[in-house]
Amino acid sequence: LRTEVETLSSRIQTKRTELKAELQSQARQKADLELQVKREQLRIVELKKKIEKHKKRVAAIAKAQQDLVPVVRAAAKDLQARIAKTLPFKRKQRQQAVAQVVQKMDAKLISPLDALSRLWGRVEDELRLSRESGLYQQVIRLDEKEVLVQVARIGMVAMFYRTKDGRFGSIRRTAKGWTQAGISQRKQKEQVAKLFDAFK
Repeated sequence: LRTEVETLSSRIQTKRTELKAELQSQARQKADLELQVKREQLRIVELKKKIEKHKKRVAAIAKAQQDLVPVVRAAAKDLQARIAKTLPFKRKQRQQAVAQVVQKMDAKLISPLDALSRLWGRVEDELRLSRESGLYQQVIRLDEKEVLVQVARIGMVAMFYRTKDGRFGSIRRTAKGWTQAGISQRKQKEQVAKLFDAFK
C-alpha cells in the first residue's frame, strides 16, 4: 500500500508540475496576446488618424479640382472652336475626342485634373498634325454622297484626295474658308498623282 501511495503521490506531483508548466506557458501566451492586442489597438488608432488626415486631403483636392471644372469646360469649348476652323481632316473624330473628355469628367469617370491633362494631350495632337504630313483614308462628301477616299495631307495647310475611280481633288483655304474642288486639268492631275506616289 505504501508503494502504491508513493507511486500515486509521485504521479500527482508530476501532474502538478506539468500543469504548473502549462499554466505558466498559457500565462506567457496570454501576456503576449495582450501585448499584441495593445499594439493592434495603437495601430488602429494611428490608422484612424491617417484615414482622417487622408480624407481631409482628398476633400481639399476634390474641392480644388471642382474649381477646375469650369476651366476644363472653357478649354474644351475653345479647342472645339479652333478645330472647327482648321483643315477638315477627320474633324468630326477630333471634335468627338474633345467632347468625350468632358463627358467622362461629367460622368465622374475621370477627375477634372485628369480631364485637363487629356485636353492638353489633344492640344499636342493638334500641334503634331500641323507638323506631320502623310497618306490617310477619310470619308468626304462628293457629288452629294459620302465617299471613302485616299487623302494626302500636307500639315494642316492643304489636303488632296484621290477616289478609287481615279478622280482627284483638293481642299484648300480661301477667303471664304476651306474649299473643296475637283481637279480636271491633266497636268495638275499628274502633279497630284506624283504627290501621292512620293508619299507612298
